[in-house]
Amino acid sequence: MERLILLITLITLSVLNLYSQDTTFKTGYALKGADTIFCKVKFCRDCAELHKHSVTLLVENEVVSFYASGIITGYGVYDKGNEYHYGAVDVEILLGNQSRSQTLFLKKIVAGAISFYEHYYSITTTKRTTIDGVQQQKTETTRKDYTTYYIAKTDSSSPALSKPVLLESFRKKELERYTSDNSELTERMEKRFSVKELIAILTEYNNWSRQKKNPVVNKQSD
Repeated sequence: MERLILLITLITLSVLNLYSQDTTFKTGYALKGADTIFCKVKFCRDCAELHKHSVTLLVENEVVSFYASGIITGYGVYDKGNEYHYGAVDVEILLGNQSRSQTLFLKKIVAGAISFYEHYYSITTTKRTTIDGVQQQKTETTRKDYTTYYIAKTDSSSPALSKPVLLESFRKKELERYTSDNSELTERMEKRFSVKELIAILTEYNNWSRQKKNPVVNKQSD
């Protein structure tokens, strides 16, 4: 009988190897409910796995760590002119015909009034080969990569949309409840779009939302 072993590898590097990477504290922030804590955040730009499970903060000379399922709901880092934003998301990982739930810090590929999260993970399946019903020492390993996307509207006027949920498809009918207050943008959206097009749509919406909240008043000189 074939023996199936499922190993989840979110990225090919192990956690131990990730901790050996160069990590330093960067200027950033952490979110605790509605509060923003300005602090230093331990960050390694090339260690995606490291940032999914926990975050380490330097607050008033004290180093504290939090798991993604804890009281810190998100954080951000400013590093060498770039911004990196993460939020706690309840994700589902496929395990064969079953799924497993886990809370992770996912990177926001769009951040603002609407946040768009990307979750990349791999499943490696290893099974023993069988000849004439007898298991052999030789094994066969296959790997399958998955990328899923989550969306949330963090605007306080839309509490029902504030929890990140899996975006089932890149279709207008899935998105318009998030963008409906910008009727002009919603009306010109295509029925279907790619990830790149969706990023452009959400970025445009967030810019519109930001300008709406903070209008620029141009004063004409006499």
